[in-house]
Amino acid sequence: MLTQTDHNKINELSREINELSNQKKYKEALNVALNLQDKYPKYVHVYDSIAYIYNQLQEKNKAKECIKEQIKVLEELVKKPEEAGYQHNTNLSSLARAYERLEQYEKANTVLDEYLKLATSESEQFSIKSRLASNYVKLEKIDKAAELYKDLVEDSPIAHGHYAMTNILKSSMDKAEILELHEKMVSAFKAEIKKFPANAANKQALQSYLYDIAHFYKEEDLINDYIESVAKYSNLAEFDSNLSFRVKSIADTFGMPDKALEALSKFEEANPDNPLMLKTKTELIEKLSPEEAAKQREELANKFADTILNQIKNDKYDELKEIQLYQIENMAPDVVADYLNYMLDKSPDSIRNLRFGVTHKDKYPVEKILKAYDYVLKNDKNAAYIRKDKANFLSVIGRYEDAAKEYVKSIESEAEYYLYSNIIHNYRKAENEEMVKKYSEKYIKILTELIDKNEDNEEYLRSLATLYSDLGDDENYVSVYKQVVERNPTKYYYFSSLATSYERLEKFDEALAVYQDFIDQNEVDGQVKDDVKEGLAWIYSYKANLHTQRGDYDLAIKAVERANELCHKDVFDAQLSKLSRLANK
Repeated sequence: MLTQTDHNKINELSREINELSNQKKYKEALNVALNLQDKYPKYVHVYDSIAYIYNQLQEKNKAKECIKEQIKVLEELVKKPEEAGYQHNTNLSSLARAYERLEQYEKANTVLDEYLKLATSESEQFSIKSRLASNYVKLEKIDKAAELYKDLVEDSPIAHGHYAMTNILKSSMDKAEILELHEKMVSAFKAEIKKFPANAANKQALQSYLYDIAHFYKEEDLINDYIESVAKYSNLAEFDSNLSFRVKSIADTFGMPDKALEALSKFEEANPDNPLMLKTKTELIEKLSPEEAAKQREELANKFADTILNQIKNDKYDELKEIQLYQIENMAPDVVADYLNYMLDKSPDSIRNLRFGVTHKDKYPVEKILKAYDYVLKNDKNAAYIRKDKANFLSVIGRYEDAAKEYVKSIESEAEYYLYSNIIHNYRKAENEEMVKKYSEKYIKILTELIDKNEDNEEYLRSLATLYSDLGDDENYVSVYKQVVERNPTKYYYFSSLATSYERLEKFDEALAVYQDFIDQNEVDGQVKDDVKEGLAWIYSYKANLHTQRGDYDLAIKAVERANELCHKDVFDAQLSKLSRLANK
């Protein structure tokens, strides 16, 4: 049994691990975690910390081994529930979670079934049923998952119904049964709203749910239910970003800009000078017919810009909080510039929350923005993300050398290996080939090491292949990308990319073989079949060009005829006509 002193020591070391991890000092955090594991091997939560740190260090194999060790400890602990006492349920949950992390879903569900028998609170039972259902989906046992989600709707439509119904819509349940549950959901929500009319959360939850089911089935009565709910269950006097999304979804998701504008009009009288209202209306007008949009566009755009400018002049900056600056910069760049100047003069720390585009960067206080970034970096050691923002900003304003240097400084661990691509990109834009070469070699070395020490290495393979492609090294690109294709035998995109690489190398027979491999390994039909035929046709066309260069006109003609058989195109007809003339000279 652990003493109070032991618990205090565990808490102290756990805090230290968290602090070091938050500072991205993963190797130091790992040493503390391994020390804690050594002293208290039955403290199961330390294994989660160690696995997390290994993942951050891109040591995924070691992370998996750590979870396997955790499972061994937990399997022994759950055999002795009387010793664990109240901790037994937590141990069952942790064991199931460990199995899930290793994708051993059958074992996880066996443990969760046992856990469900012991759970007493509704929230605990909901969590277990949700996990069981999610695991059944991954095991492709959709019927079992659907039954569990159905139970969640029946048991508690308000608390858990939206989550459960969202998953049921993707299940194999009969549509009539789903719509029966839908009626129960809506009735329960409406009863709750009538009982507690001041509770805005229930009204928003009902709107979200009605959107989901309308989006899934796209039936007129369901869409109309959603449209009606937007005005009926909203505060007409408070038009915010959430309402803006709901109104725009009527146009974007259901293709009804007229209905969206009609819904918007219900809020307009109470919000005449709300910038977000004006912005939303501007966006919706653009979705109308060109003639109708033209009538309303200019007048509304001017009103939008004037409204924002007046608010700035009257120091009503708080009323702009719902507006992202980049969304209005094309309409009112001078207004955005005024706003940036005001906020940065007021406090350089405000740069943390300002999000602006750079289409009109010539109007913006560039040096003031950069000084604000430096101010935050100097005064907050935990604001490393700001350095990436600064690097991005330097890149988009064309200061590529400076951007690359900031990206170099911002790399804090192997988990951010992807930033090397940003460094290389910016040095290439700066035409600094020496630094492109230096960091490309470094990035290749890092990715190669990550590939070697991780079984689950497809992400790194794709990054390495992309790097070789950017460097114009098709030979190495093909070598690496073949491994990506092997891991994705059903994904046409990967085969097509590999074939294209062989084309660039003028290895047309190898390109044809790639498509043939895809055909051999998959049932090819529909659009994919057409795409494969077109890909093959173009290879035969390129192969014909090679034969033409060598003067082998008969072979070239046969290749183009084969291309036309696969996918008839005018360009192939023209190519064939030209070849016939050359052959007859």
